Amino acid sequence: MYTYRRRTAPYPTFALLDAPSFELTCTGRSQTNTPLQALALLNDPAFVEAAAGLARLVLAELPEGTDEERIQLAFRRCTSRLPSAAELGVLGQLLTEQRERFTADPQRAIALAHSDFLPAAKDEIEVATWTLVANVLLNLDEVLTKQ
Repeated sequence: MYTYRRRTAPYPTFALLDAPSFELTCTGRSQTNTPLQALALLNDPAFVEAAAGLARLVLAELPEGTDEERIQLAFRRCTSRLPSAAELGVLGQLLTEQRERFTADPQRAIALAHSDFLPAAKDEIEVATWTLVANVLLNLDEVLTKQ
């Protein structure tokens, strides 16, 4: 992700995620996990748009694919491995619940599927559903921390 970087006013999310000072060289990053970080990663517009981009990529790559195939593709893109049966089940259940939620309230789907930076979606309910699943995947500890 790209953003403007200023020494006097760091990007707030970077500060929240323990970004090192820009004045000094950093040889190692400290790792913390706070509720405020989780809230930022789930709600910051930059991260929601990244999830929407991943959702649209998955839908574009597998337009006729099953939900399971799409979950495997998204999971593999994020973690470089295939999901276990338990992980696949949890993500499949989340996908079903969110699809039902957006079908019941299409205005929420339209609001989430439309973005200033992404082209208009053909099926807002599918894009919104997959955006939430992608947001969960992008917030996995396995994706956020490298060890």
